Amino acid sequence: MGELPADLVAALGRARAHATRFNPRMADLRACLLQEGGREVLFAYAEPDVADLLRAGRRFAHRVQGLPGPEPTGCHHNVIAFWQGDPGGRFRIATGYGLNPYGIWIQHSWLVDSQLVIYETTTSFFESYFGIIYSEAQARRFAQDMTPPSPMERSNKR
Repeated sequence: MGELPADLVAALGRARAHATRFNPRMADLRACLLQEGGREVLFAYAEPDVADLLRAGRRFAHRVQGLPGPEPTGCHHNVIAFWQGDPGGRFRIATGYGLNPYGIWIQHSWLVDSQLVIYETTTSFFESYFGIIYSEAQARRFAQDMTPPSPMERSNKR
């Protein structure tokens, strides 16, 4: 694996600086992820689970099944759609970071079953997965937080 391009390294550095100004524990999360491997972490979004990831985050065994979702790159929305459409409770939502082939950890969500098989709902397959499995209550909160308001709900807020 060659060196990362200088402009990418600079962009990752700016994103990291912004994330750690917003939440200093993001520096601890970066260190934790890099101990698992990889070359850098992309902090592109807020990380509401930073405390849980630092306390209970773990690397998942690399048993991955493809389960294409409706959005090729919409991991959070895809796992919510499958989880909500799973009345038998086969799947649980896991969230954290996936290590891409370039060695960059990227915020990601996936599904797991009772055997901890990973179900990847996007067109991306990661070399490694690090994260937590949500409890039922956490999954409900995640689904609520990630679901955009309906047009009726938006118009009622005006």
